[in-house]
Amino acid sequence: MFNTYYNIDNSRLVFLKMRHYIRDVELIELQHRIGREFYQELLTADESLPKYEAILSYIRNYIVYASVAEGIGELHKMPTDKGLLFETTTMDGVQEAPVYRAQIAETRLRFAQRAEQYLATALHIIRNAPADYPAYVGFAGDSPEDGIIHRDNTNRKIFLA
Repeated sequence: MFNTYYNIDNSRLVFLKMRHYIRDVELIELQHRIGREFYQELLTADESLPKYEAILSYIRNYIVYASVAEGIGELHKMPTDKGLLFETTTMDGVQEAPVYRAQIAETRLRFAQRAEQYLATALHIIRNAPADYPAYVGFAGDSPEDGIIHRDNTNRKIFLA
């Protein structure tokens, strides 16, 4: 299923490298954002029901992209058998060049942002139909979709001790 959302060329080796990051994203990051009860509900959800069909692909995309972002950050390579390489096609054939730290950081950030966008889309769908997802609503209540409480302190005095 991982290959459906991010092409790893059906490589078992790549998936085995990524499964630790997938586990961490599911058990730590995702459960922190949607709650343990709702996470358990999604694991046993009937995908043919419209309420789950509407959000599961976004949540899976979140898991995959967040896992790739974590893998890049810790392994310093893309999840491929060759590692993180840029391929360029020239008249002489395909040339490969190593990737530098700045490029790794940029790629990691891009994948993390994409993961957040997928999760935000799923949460937006959930918030528009709260009756369909009571486990999430019971966990999140009125908290914002991005999980960050934003305060407008314009024209207010703030004392920091």
